[in-house]
Amino acid sequence: MNPPELEGCFTGTFAYLAGAVRRCDEAEGLAGARLLDGAMLDGLLLRFAERYPGGEHRALVSMWSQWHFAAVVIPAVAAILLARRELPVALPEARFALHDDGRTAAILLSPGLELAQADRRGRFDTLVQGHLVPLIRLLATHFPVSPRLIWANAAVRFAWAVQQCAARPEADRDGVAEAEELLTTALTPAGARNPLHDALRPSPLVAIEACQRRVCCLRYLLPGVADCGSLCPLPPARRARG
Repeated sequence: MNPPELEGCFTGTFAYLAGAVRRCDEAEGLAGARLLDGAMLDGLLLRFAERYPGGEHRALVSMWSQWHFAAVVIPAVAAILLARRELPVALPEARFALHDDGRTAAILLSPGLELAQADRRGRFDTLVQGHLVPLIRLLATHFPVSPRLIWANAAVRFAWAVQQCAARPEADRDGVAEAEELLTTALTPAGARNPLHDALRPSPLVAIEACQRRVCCLRYLLPGVADCGSLCPLPPARRARG
């Protein structure tokens, strides 16, 4: 059951997220900090690989990250923009429920935790700087995958969540503007490259079904997995050879 602070948040296109954020016993689930342990990631990927026997290793890492970002980025963005609440997803504080196959299943909240307000600029810092930056850095150094690929996976989930929120009347309009800026600005306020920028063409503000990724997610290299159709930047003939 979702916390009362998030009541009404996971409805409509987010209805499938019912139970994606829930209270838990202190000892339940996986501490977020353990996702920064290469051995732990190896174990999760071994379990996940059983879904796709013979799957290409980079594609397995990419697909695992897509499941993870769907379980973390989408509810975190929805909570910020619809409930004006920040989920505790920074890895040192986070806890996650896992599926048996190593996929992330839910964000877990300790019983007495009060969700922080997310009603001013910087509302996405915990998600981006506290979660995405360290996790993607490790994924891209521990496994033979490009950081640009993993960031693109995160950005696509982020963009979809923002678009769904923006279509709802209760959305925080200042928050939507900040989210859209994150997706469309090449540099951070500090002047560094913004890794969420330029993941989709023609624009992350265009409906996802009318967009195309700039970096292929490699899912076509996994047995039994359909490619992502028009979202894929590769020509169909190349995907068929996968």
